[in-house]
Amino acid sequence: MRTVLFGLLILTFGVCHSSSLYAQSNNEHVVIQLSDFNSEKNLEVYALFEDDAEIRVVNSCDVLGLVVLEPRPNSSRSANEIRAYSSVKLQEILALDDFVIVEGRSKFDVLVACREEMQRIHDPASK
Repeated sequence: MRTVLFGLLILTFGVCHSSSLYAQSNNEHVVIQLSDFNSEKNLEVYALFEDDAEIRVVNSCDVLGLVVLEPRPNSSRSANEIRAYSSVKLQEILALDDFVIVEGRSKFDVLVACREEMQRIHDPASK
């Protein structure tokens, strides 16, 4: 019985994990690179999208100046519409040359790159 339950747990995790990877590779997110990024700008971006009906901030990395946006579950916007909408929305608080939409990076890429950069910064051997 334990073996069956454990197998079911592994199978469930595998299905959830693979669907999560599919969503990441499906380009349903937008990665934004902000110039002169700081914690105050980070909070402004979070506040800008906090009550937005279409897009939400799902991750950010201060040390790399990256913010990851994705559509809310009830949004019907395409990936291109999300990029355009987020760009227009960001212009409410930033100048057009203060940010760029980064192509080819997933949420997972941002998470890994941020973790690596934080380790490099805090590793005494790298100084």
